[in-house]
Amino acid sequence: MRKYADPTRNAPSPWRWVAGIIILVVIAGTLGKIQSDARVVNRLDPVSHAVQTVCGPISRLAAGVVQGLGNFRSGFADVRLLEADNRALRAEVAAMSMYTEQVTRLNREVDTLRQLQNLPSIPGKSNLVTEVSGYFPDVNRISLPVGQAEGVRAGMPVTTPAGLFAIVQTVDKHSSQALLLTSPSVKVGAMDISRNPPSTGFLKGQDSQTLSFTLFEPKSQISLGDLIVTSGFGEHIPRGIVIGSVIAVDDNPELGLKRAQVDPAVEIGEVREVSVVR
Repeated sequence: MRKYADPTRNAPSPWRWVAGIIILVVIAGTLGKIQSDARVVNRLDPVSHAVQTVCGPISRLAAGVVQGLGNFRSGFADVRLLEADNRALRAEVAAMSMYTEQVTRLNREVDTLRQLQNLPSIPGKSNLVTEVSGYFPDVNRISLPVGQAEGVRAGMPVTTPAGLFAIVQTVDKHSSQALLLTSPSVKVGAMDISRNPPSTGFLKGQDSQTLSFTLFEPKSQISLGDLIVTSGFGEHIPRGIVIGSVIAVDDNPELGLKRAQVDPAVEIGEVREVSVVR
């Protein structure tokens, strides 16, 4: 016959539960009295001290981590603000630089106009001050907003305060086209006034920055730095307009030829205002 275990044999006695509850009540009361006595004398009770000793470092570490994360987020935000400030400053600097360049250019144009207005008149000639309305360096040509109605004729010189700049080529009623002095198609009578008597010849464009001066007399004297001006041998171009200075001399006695390279007095790319000598 099978035997069944008695389920009440290993069950805890009710007195054990009662005893456990009594012990917990006594411990709680004791701890409460210890804490109350400590508060009366403004001291930290041993239990709270133990808890703080164990949990204090952990709480400080956690606080440090939280503060570090806050500082990182704050620093990241500061970096983004600095980048935005730098972009704004760069934009302001670029705008100021552009403004300064415009003011400088306008002041230069005003000075040029004043100089053109004060150019001494050549006997029998007058100066028509105007602006360059079109600039075409690839074909060595400029456009002017003056023409036949203003007394402009083909062959007239176009000058700046620095010297000869171009020669009028074609003329309409209120506009004209002029070839730059550096154009190979331009040929101007010139002379070296640094020599006595002046060495004469003709001058034409060699490239975009250099002129070629061929002397009529191969034995004529010419040196680096000599000043070359118009000779006045042409119909429209008067004598004495500055052309440039000698930067190289090519003497070839066998061919009976002497040439010089001349640096133009006028800086082609910076001309805005000119005078047509009529």
